[in-house]
Amino acid sequence: MKRTWILVFLLFYPHIVLALSEKLSYKPQIVEPIAEHWLWTEIEQLKNKGFRAMTNGPDGTIYFGTEQGIYHYDGHDLKHYGQNDGLDGTMISSLYLSRSGDMYATTTEGMYKFKNGFWQKLFGGTYRHFSQVGFAEDSNKVIWARSDQGIIRIEGDKAELVQKFESIVMGVAVDKNDSLWITILDYWLVYECPVRNYTKEFIGNCVTHVPNATLSNQAVKFFPFADSKYGVWMIDRFPDGGISYYNLNTKIWTHYDLKYPHTSILESYDGAIFVASQKVLHKFEDGEWSRYKIEGLHYNITSSNIMESPDGRLWIGGTSGDVFSIDRSTKHAQVYKGVLYQDETKHGKLWFLGKNDEILSFDRHTKEWTQHSDENNIIDTPITLLVVESGNVVVAGSDGSDTALSVYDGVSWKKKVIENFSPSVYYRSLFQSKDRTIYLGNGFDN
Repeated sequence: MKRTWILVFLLFYPHIVLALSEKLSYKPQIVEPIAEHWLWTEIEQLKNKGFRAMTNGPDGTIYFGTEQGIYHYDGHDLKHYGQNDGLDGTMISSLYLSRSGDMYATTTEGMYKFKNGFWQKLFGGTYRHFSQVGFAEDSNKVIWARSDQGIIRIEGDKAELVQKFESIVMGVAVDKNDSLWITILDYWLVYECPVRNYTKEFIGNCVTHVPNATLSNQAVKFFPFADSKYGVWMIDRFPDGGISYYNLNTKIWTHYDLKYPHTSILESYDGAIFVASQKVLHKFEDGEWSRYKIEGLHYNITSSNIMESPDGRLWIGGTSGDVFSIDRSTKHAQVYKGVLYQDETKHGKLWFLGKNDEILSFDRHTKEWTQHSDENNIIDTPITLLVVESGNVVVAGSDGSDTALSVYDGVSWKKKVIENFSPSVYYRSLFQSKDRTIYLGNGFDN
C-alpha cells in the first residue's frame, strides 16, 4: 500500500472560534473477569489429587478436600491431612468454616472438627454424596449438617442426629429468619423449619414448598442456598430443573429457566449471585442473568464447586478435576469493553477512543472518567490520538469527507480540516518527531 504523508504544523487559523470544552461524566462498561480466561490461575499443586470440596480457613488461607484427604494451601505450598491426622476416611465430601472460626469436614466415614492441628471425630455415619451445602449455621452459632442418615445438629463439640429421613439429605441452608431449609434426594418438596427456638420436635413445625411446580413427581437434586438479604435459592443438578428463588418478604417463588445441570451457588461480597453449571457460570446481578462460558478451560466440568476468598478471588474446582482461582479485584487488572487505549499525559491522565467515536480520558488520581464534547471543534470520526511534547492532545480522523484534526490544550479544543488530502487517516500514522513536527498519513491507497 502506498501511503501519502503530510506535515502538520499546529498553527491554526486565527479566525477559528474557540469554546470551552464540555466535560461529561462517563461510565465505561466493565468486563466481568470471569470472561477473561487469562485472569484464571490454575492451582498446579492440586493436579491429580481428586478435588472434592473447599473452604476458607480462619486465617484467610484455603483448605481443599480431595479424594486423598485435606490439603491446606497458603498460596504457595500444600500441607496434607490424612489418616494420621484423625481422618478415618480420606474421601472428603464437604468442608465448612463457621462464624466462630471452627472448621468442619465430612468424609465417607464420619464428621470431623479441626482442633489444635488434629481432625477430631464428632459423629459417625456416612457422607457419600458431595455437597457444597453440607453445613449451615443459625444466629445462635448452632451448626446444622446433612448426612446420608438425616440432619445433624452441632453445638460446641457435641453432635447429634436430630431427624432421620427415608431418603438422603442433599443440602441444608439457614435463612435470615433462622429457618432451616432441607432438600431431599429425588424429592421435589423442600422443607422450611424454624429452629431459632429449637426443640426435638422441630420437624413438626416445618412448612413444605414446591420450588418449581413443573418438577412435581420428578426426580430432582435440589441444593439450597440462603442469601444475606431477602431469600433462598434452589438450584437443581438435573438439566431441566433450572433455578428457583423464594422471597422471604413476599412469600413468592420465582423460577429462572436456565437449562443446565447446576452444581454450586455462591453470594459474592459485592452481592452478586454466582451459579456454577456444566460448561458455564451464571451471574445474577441487578435483576439480570449473565452467562460466561468456561468450556475452553481444560478441566473436569461435569460437576463444579465455587467459593470466594476474603481477597475477592473466586475459586472454581471441578469434581475429581482441576482447581482455578480468578482475580476479580482491580488490584492487578481491570478490563473495559468498548474503549481503546491511545496515550497518557505526564500527569497521569489516560486517553481513549470509544466505539461510538467518543473521546475519553481517565484520571489516575481522581479515578474519574470523562467524555469530551465540543460539537464545533471536535472532529466527527476520531481514528487515532497522540499526546505531544507540549502536553496537548491531538486527535486525527475525519470530519465529513475530509481528513481533520482536533487539538486540546487542557482548556479548549481547536479543529483543522485538511481538504483534498484523504477521506481519513491511518490509525498508526500519527506521530511527532524530535523537532516537534507532527506527521500524519492518509488511510487510503492513492
